[in-house]
Amino acid sequence: GTSSFAPDQSGRLHDLSSMKQIFLLLLGIALCAAFNAPQRSPRSPQEEEEEALNQLVEEELGEQETALEQLEEEETAMTEPPQSATTEPPQPETIQPSQAAEPEQTTEPPTEPPYGSEGNPAQSCQTLFDVGQTEAGVYYIQPGPDAHIFRSYCENGFTLVLKVDGRNDTFEYFSPLWTSREGYEVDADLTADVEVLLPSYWTMRIQQVKIVMKTDGGEENSLLVPFIANSLYDVIADGRYKWTAEGREAWKSLVPDSSLQRMCNQEGFNVSPNPNPINHRVRIGIVGNNENECWTVDSHIGVGGGGHACIPDETVVVSGNAAGCDGDNGDRVIFTFASVFVK
Repeated sequence: GTSSFAPDQSGRLHDLSSMKQIFLLLLGIALCAAFNAPQRSPRSPQEEEEEALNQLVEEELGEQETALEQLEEEETAMTEPPQSATTEPPQPETIQPSQAAEPEQTTEPPTEPPYGSEGNPAQSCQTLFDVGQTEAGVYYIQPGPDAHIFRSYCENGFTLVLKVDGRNDTFEYFSPLWTSREGYEVDADLTADVEVLLPSYWTMRIQQVKIVMKTDGGEENSLLVPFIANSLYDVIADGRYKWTAEGREAWKSLVPDSSLQRMCNQEGFNVSPNPNPINHRVRIGIVGNNENECWTVDSHIGVGGGGHACIPDETVVVSGNAAGCDGDNGDRVIFTFASVFVK
């Protein structure tokens, strides 16, 4: 007999049958694989906690890495300005006068008055000199904590005691000022040629006495006499003779072209061999005679002079040189202005 299907239909049926067989084969293989696969056991809580911790660490590391990359990008941008921009130095800020800051007001602590001033007197001119105050001038002196403060003139560590004009009788040998503690013209201008007697006469300890004589022509000469005492007042006020050993030539050097008799040559303080007022005497200085004795002296050089023997017109030379009756340089009457210092 003859088949009821066409040839093309029988071919399609054959293909469908083959595909069905293949599908069934693959399904069986898959079921076998699923049945034979090892079963995974459930995780313990510790494993889950470790996995969660590892995940957090990985996330934190990732965030830090990202932040580091961003920071490097920002630094690169700051160190490398854009090529299109031109870098210019910063301009200084201009401060307007109204905006200028006012100087800060400071209050300095009070300073001690200068050494040698009235508010801070020096113990002596020597202490002033020792601390570097070498300029000659008027300073305030206080020899001790309980002593009176007074003005004096200082020069190279020496303290002024008195000034004498040889033409005046203010400091003649018998003047009461030599035994006074009251002073004389203590407020005078100590830089001028004025007669004074300062408290240093009775308050200053001494080791040296300096006599300075100035002639009318302005020439000055000085003589340094070593002598130790509590004060020059203590040396002179009692009237007793105190000898020195400077020599006649040293005393003559005080007065240019001076003259002195060749004999006697008694020198020192309170030199008054004969109480007769006409014979020569001197508070600080030397006397001479033309005879080999000191009783009738007729010449002297020094300060605080007295007597007029052999001097024309009975002239008394209070400071300077007076000589008559065969002086070694003839008769002389030379007045000087004397300043006496101690140290």
